[in-house]
Amino acid sequence: MVSGRRSFEGELPLARFARLRESLVGSDGQCQYRLEFGTDALGIQFLQINAAATVMLQCQRTLETFPLALVVEQRLGFIRREADEAGLPDNYEPMLLPDDRQLHLADLIEDELILALPLVPTRDDGEQVDSVEDAVVFSTGEEKTDDSNTASSRQAFAALAALKKTPS
Repeated sequence: MVSGRRSFEGELPLARFARLRESLVGSDGQCQYRLEFGTDALGIQFLQINAAATVMLQCQRTLETFPLALVVEQRLGFIRREADEAGLPDNYEPMLLPDDRQLHLADLIEDELILALPLVPTRDDGEQVDSVEDAVVFSTGEEKTDDSNTASSRQAFAALAALKKTPS
């Protein structure tokens, strides 16, 4: 397939991906894919995987179901020994060829979709709190005062909120 620069495209039902389904709320829908085999200018044999699917996940903040569009663009560089991995350019992921040189393409697509899933699914449009003070409920029954302890507490919570909003 590499020497022939073969390419394939089509759709696979999400229900076909047993390992991916374990992370999903439902398995309705399709995965569109395009696979291209080839050899680059450096002589590296590769498989380019492009796949897209909309999956249903459960938000771990609100516990609501929400759709997430997964888009995968990955270039796998074929290697025959693990030591060959160091020779691949940075934009390649190593793909150790099995001894029988048989690839299960649907499994490779599924692997890439699984890797594209967020570790902790959360909706981007979830309810946001304007300030930490709005999120903290004081249940002591006492009226809030603006003494130095309360002011320091507000500053500490504001600093934590700023850290939380900083992307990792």
